[in-house]
Amino acid sequence: MLTALVEPFTVPFVIRALLGGVLLAAVCALVGVWVIARGMTFLGEAMSHGMLPGVAVASILGGSLVVGAATSAFAMALGVNALRHSREFGRDTSIGLLFVGLLSIGVIVVSHSRSFATDLTAFLFGDVLAIRSPDLLLLAAAALVVAGVTAVCYRPFLALTFDARKARTLGLRPDVTNAVMLTLLTITMAVAFSVVGTLLAFGMLIAPSAAAMLVARRLPVVMLTAFGIGTVATVIGLWISWFAATAAGATIAAVAVLLFFLILGARRIREASPRGSALTAAAMTVVLTLSGCASADEPVQKTDETPHGYVAGAEELPEPQSAIAYASLGSRRLRLLDLITETEKVIELPFSARRIVEDGRFVYVTDGDRRLEIVDAGVWTVDHGDHVHYYRAPARSVGTITFATRIETIVGSEAHTTIGTADGRVTVIDRRKLGSGEIVELARIASAGDTPLAVPYADQLLVAADGRLVATDAGGAPSGALDVPCAAPRGWAVLRAGAVIACDSRIVRIKRQGERLMATTTAVPRAPIPPNGFVYRPRSNEAAVADRSGIWSVHAAEATVRYVAATGRRLAVAASPADGSTVLALDESGALTSYDLATGTALRTVPVLASSTGASLTLDINRAYLTEPRARLIHEIDYRDGLRTARTLRAADQPDLAVEVGR
Repeated sequence: MLTALVEPFTVPFVIRALLGGVLLAAVCALVGVWVIARGMTFLGEAMSHGMLPGVAVASILGGSLVVGAATSAFAMALGVNALRHSREFGRDTSIGLLFVGLLSIGVIVVSHSRSFATDLTAFLFGDVLAIRSPDLLLLAAAALVVAGVTAVCYRPFLALTFDARKARTLGLRPDVTNAVMLTLLTITMAVAFSVVGTLLAFGMLIAPSAAAMLVARRLPVVMLTAFGIGTVATVIGLWISWFAATAAGATIAAVAVLLFFLILGARRIREASPRGSALTAAAMTVVLTLSGCASADEPVQKTDETPHGYVAGAEELPEPQSAIAYASLGSRRLRLLDLITETEKVIELPFSARRIVEDGRFVYVTDGDRRLEIVDAGVWTVDHGDHVHYYRAPARSVGTITFATRIETIVGSEAHTTIGTADGRVTVIDRRKLGSGEIVELARIASAGDTPLAVPYADQLLVAADGRLVATDAGGAPSGALDVPCAAPRGWAVLRAGAVIACDSRIVRIKRQGERLMATTTAVPRAPIPPNGFVYRPRSNEAAVADRSGIWSVHAAEATVRYVAATGRRLAVAASPADGSTVLALDESGALTSYDLATGTALRTVPVLASSTGASLTLDINRAYLTEPRARLIHEIDYRDGLRTARTLRAADQPDLAVEVGR
């Protein structure tokens, strides 16, 4: 029995194949983890086949196949890097076009060569059993280069993978880092192809890393586990091919994929039934013991197979795709400043901009009177409570609406956008249709009272009518879920723990409980709250608003309101970082201050702006953005790090009107 197990590995060419497979497993483990974590799997597949024209030309000219393969792969990497931030189409589209283009060129070249058929088979399937000593040296050199670059660039790679914007603010140069990562992928595919063919190279790049991500969380451990699984696949694949007389390279790739499905199946059994836990543990132990990389302390990573909130034509990305939408007062151009690439896209407007409102994805621009232009910023976040997804699509104008009277309120959330006008009516728009470029009016609702307002929340509308808040459906029919007093509504925010609406002397927090909406009313200190609009961090429970003398901070989960007096300062705007203990405020001198909510003490004050005239303040989960219109500057503030200015962005026009989208 033991003799049968070791018999294949006593033959010199099988030993060389084993060494080559182990070296390839090491290279692919180091690169494959980044490829999967960054969603670059399709790029790896495209690159593996896009090498054909370089290989074909090199073969016909009698040159080095590795150089030819590397040249084609590098050309594709350059093309993808150049097109990856295109707003006209997604990254997958550019990869697909380059893939088909290069593959077509390769087929054309091959079709003019009578002697390339055998070489094409070797290109696709390779011959791992034909590995020679020079091939092993080439693989070893590639492994050393990839390992060295990975060690040196680990921190930039990690930042690029999970938060490209933070990488930029830390000075890690994400564009250069992305180019280095693509270069490593190019080296891996070019070297691997010459030894084992493109199919085995791609299989070893993806399958072991994907399997490792099912059982490990920390990236170094994932890489070690992927190396172990790749090594096991090599050993088992060579053993099977020896006795079954199958193609060694294809068998190794098949075993790697089989190991992935075994681990995935074991996880599914464990998650589906507590009784399956023992079976799962046994299966995991067998696979990981063979790989030598099992870790009892390593938590299992939870992954989702189907993207949530998918929209046709959109691309899901691993980090927030935030942008600043801004315009000069009276301008007919809306500019979208990408906070990752610092590039801008211009959307032409049919009228002069006087006001801007955002709902996370869509920007609503008005002329200060009756006309409304809706712009799809093309960046947004889908929030599922315990996790979020980030999306990008081409930015575009959706269309223009002209109302009979002046526009007073605009609220966009969930499935609906509502526009309140001076005649006391609220127009309800299907917000989901806006994503496909359609403006679909669902209803016009009477909102009798001081403020024509309807706030979308929990698949219903919270409509202000005759001094009360009433829950209705999208058509305006009362649902019976809510009816609570609220005179003169003057501010609103949809937060994690419910919708918050500021009335004349109280705050009403509305929260969904089962099929009903429960309202909690809280008296406001120093009433009334100013009608300046709440500023808050997305996916949080706190919001703030200020007048010149002080700040009101609302906590939706606790249904509380705190007031902080700005002693000795005249405030311009306030915002809540949602940490439960502080609030931010910009004063008229241009200084940004962090206040202690409990004591009202100024914890830190940092001069930021030379002039606060027309300045706006917005927050996302990591940064605050302060506009300085007269200087045409946008200041990025790390409010978690002592109000440090992370970077200063120069705007093409005065950012008199500015909001953040995609956050």
